Amino acid sequence: MIKNTATIILLSSLMMMTSCLKKETPIAPYDRGDVEQASVAIGGNYEKQTFFSLSNGASSSYIKTSWDLAFESTENGTRIILNTAKRMYAANTGSNNFNLSDTNGMELTFKWDNANLQADSLALYGWITTSGELANQLWVVDRGTDESLNNIGIKKIQLVAYDGDSFTMKYGNLDNTDTSTIQIYKNNSSNFTYFSFDNGGEVVSIEPDKENWDFLFTQYVHTFYTPSFEDYLVVGVLINHDHIEVAKVFDQSFEDIGINDVVNYTFSNSPNTIGYDWKFYDFGAGGYVIVPGRNYVIKNNQDGFYYKLRFIDFYDEQGEKGNPVFEYQKI
Repeated sequence: MIKNTATIILLSSLMMMTSCLKKETPIAPYDRGDVEQASVAIGGNYEKQTFFSLSNGASSSYIKTSWDLAFESTENGTRIILNTAKRMYAANTGSNNFNLSDTNGMELTFKWDNANLQADSLALYGWITTSGELANQLWVVDRGTDESLNNIGIKKIQLVAYDGDSFTMKYGNLDNTDTSTIQIYKNNSSNFTYFSFDNGGEVVSIEPDKENWDFLFTQYVHTFYTPSFEDYLVVGVLINHDHIEVAKVFDQSFEDIGINDVVNYTFSNSPNTIGYDWKFYDFGAGGYVIVPGRNYVIKNNQDGFYYKLRFIDFYDEQGEKGNPVFEYQKI
């Protein structure tokens, strides 16, 4: 009898304690808003490169020939990239002699940058060793073509110093005219600091603050392996690998993609994850057609939101190509 009485008292006490606990306050769902539609202009001749932000729909453009080289601005970054929107190439001469002016007889292998920006996939890979020592080698840089496909010219460069905060580069013409040296300081507010050989060589303002853009709409070089090995200028989207990751979702409708699905997706921050192949050229129709069913889920590690996105056109209302139209929505 005493045992049963104690049990009843214990149960009563637990019930009283439970009733006194503060109930959890449910988290109010955020407003996902309506589906937004945006159009980005890169021009009928693809002469522009345009940055775009999903969070506020802001964009900024510049002429693609405005820069030649970009120097990584992160704290430990050492990558140097070419402007492949101009179809730029570079070759390592294997020589440490900057005054070398005759490359005849040299078996130069010109390379271009892979849009994934992996260090060993870049044309200028090897200018600094993995242990941080300068190779001091001379590189020949083909500046590519302008909007009318005219060749811009050839330069030579040599990286002569790097201290973590800046790059020092010698550059000039192959015949040793117009030679100069420049120290390029990292702009820590952006992913890269940009340089142009024009006007005697200068640092130019190209990229917005890295927190203020998500996509770059541009031409870039892509390598096709079938039916033959070939590099080709494509028009596509490169993501801001600083804070954007993307998952390709080709097995669900745009409307059905929801926040509970994101745990099932595989995300990547490789710059060319979205790439160019959301469209194709239909020779029968005589124009570009959007590939149906290609949806992309964007994870913004900066604001914590997920977005879903799909392309709906490559032409503006006047029928001019080079004006991608897309829809997106928070999920």
